[in-house]
Amino acid sequence: MKKHILRHLFRINRRHKDRLFIRLFGTEKFKENALSLYNALSNTNYTNPDDLEFNTIEDVLYMGMHNDISFILCESEISLWEQQSTFNPNMPLRNLIYLGQLYSKYLKTKHLEKSLYSSKICTVPAPKLIVFYNGTSDQPERNCLRLSDAFSDSKAGDVEVTVSCLNINYGRNQELLDSCTPLHDYALFISLVRDYNRAMSKKAAVARAISELPDGIVKQYLEAHKTEATNMFLAEYDEESILLAHRRDGYADGKADGIAIGETKGIAIGKSEGIAIGEARGRADGYFSMVSKGRITVAEASEDLGISENEFLQNMSAAGYKLPEKV
Repeated sequence: MKKHILRHLFRINRRHKDRLFIRLFGTEKFKENALSLYNALSNTNYTNPDDLEFNTIEDVLYMGMHNDISFILCESEISLWEQQSTFNPNMPLRNLIYLGQLYSKYLKTKHLEKSLYSSKICTVPAPKLIVFYNGTSDQPERNCLRLSDAFSDSKAGDVEVTVSCLNINYGRNQELLDSCTPLHDYALFISLVRDYNRAMSKKAAVARAISELPDGIVKQYLEAHKTEATNMFLAEYDEESILLAHRRDGYADGKADGIAIGETKGIAIGKSEGIAIGEARGRADGYFSMVSKGRITVAEASEDLGISENEFLQNMSAAGYKLPEKV
């Protein structure tokens, strides 16, 4: 696959904020939720939401990655939160990239760029890196991911990054869930939908789960924005299953392509490029599958991938998928 196709497939999902977790914990409207979750995580008792300043990075950082939620609290700590339905062991490396961008942004905002060359130390907020996992594969309640685990050389490096991965599926880390009502209700909602989806359609499962949630800010939001919230959740729900289904095939195809590229061009990066290509193919195939089954429209899929509708249809046809009757 040529590089110009890779650029299309790895463009950032422009609507990545349209996910339920980010809406509930990463927006100004629900800043109290973020503060409540921070207090539950840190055993603190902050009460003023204005002490929390979101500084989430919006643009592409590297290979289409984006930062879910980032904020600075009282100028002393910078928190990076990521919600994931599929386990990713590369979060320390990704967060290292995020942090470099965030600290650069912080220095520019505070007009401290020149302080880096001063004889006095330039102080910055301490980083706190957390992944909230709620996928269906079995993961421990708490897991510490380290950048050093990815070092190709067994010798210790001079940089270490640690990320706390917390399993927030309902029934796991229950003390944390009980300490933050919005997180509890979010986790309960996900659990109820999965349970009911075994016996009914996803939309029906979502509707029933909303009706059974306890009264609170999460239920109020879901009831007030039922259609929007349902579409957000279904897209997230489908993405999880599609990624799991295509990841193995994508990696296998990508590895083979990468080895072939490496042998042909005589370059060491052939294999890694192939793996990247495989991941891109898996993501694109996921959208082709959803469109062919009528779960989303061509317009929605092409916007998420950052390509035109015509280009999406051409790629979909070339991949062997049946094109929708109505575009």
